[in-house]
Amino acid sequence: MEKYKTSLYVIYDVVAQESGSILELKNDAVAQRIVQNMLRENKLSAKDFRLYLLGRYDNETMNLFVNEKLEIAIPEVQDE
Repeated sequence: MEKYKTSLYVIYDVVAQESGSILELKNDAVAQRIVQNMLRENKLSAKDFRLYLLGRYDNETMNLFVNEKLEIAIPEVQDE
């Protein structure tokens, strides 16, 4: 079982040159799906956003592992 149970992400807006709030999510796949849904629902372009993994958190031990920001690829948004 993975030691760190929650991953911490931010979505960076390239145009605004700032990120939103920290997202606490289960894994990269969930984070990618959330970004894809945001882009689809708001008719936004993936080229204007970046998804970064900031670290991981264990809510039982309260240990926090912070890493250098790691960009996570945003898969192409498929129209429904």
